Amino acid sequence: YGPTGTGKTYFAKQLALETCVDYEVHTATPTWTPADITGSIQPEADDDGDITYRRQAGCVSRGIQEAERLGDNYAVILDEITRADISKIFGPLYTAIENPHQTIFETDEGETIELDERVNIICTMNMSDRTVNELDNAITRRFAMIELDEYKEDKRRQLFRDWVSGHV
Repeated sequence: YGPTGTGKTYFAKQLALETCVDYEVHTATPTWTPADITGSIQPEADDDGDITYRRQAGCVSRGIQEAERLGDNYAVILDEITRADISKIFGPLYTAIENPHQTIFETDEGETIELDERVNIICTMNMSDRTVNELDNAITRRFAMIELDEYKEDKRRQLFRDWVSGHV
């Protein structure tokens, strides 16, 4: 986390590249709901106007599917996470983080999706959107928090090397 222009997204992408086979970036918005994270059921109309309902995995659920498909570490970067109501959108994940066998989503095919240790969830937070002091304990207990603007360039490189060597 930190103010605008401190390289938070760049740092997150570099962490993902060093610790995972691939990654995807999703930028949060104020309209995000838990469905954007875990998934939802959406109506679809066919050419005849008939409506069916399909399950659509959210970004973390898709990341889990990618980690399973690739058989390797995969990162989901949630950029500018403080633009969304974090307590609301992460609600379903709080229990799953504490209980890794908790189903967070089920596909149309009946496949249950659970958190996978091969998935790294990396978030960036802009201090101008919301201060870290406003974050609830539920998220600060479950995620490591690094204030990037506290580190000069050489110290930031060392932080990066230390983080990567401890997580590869």
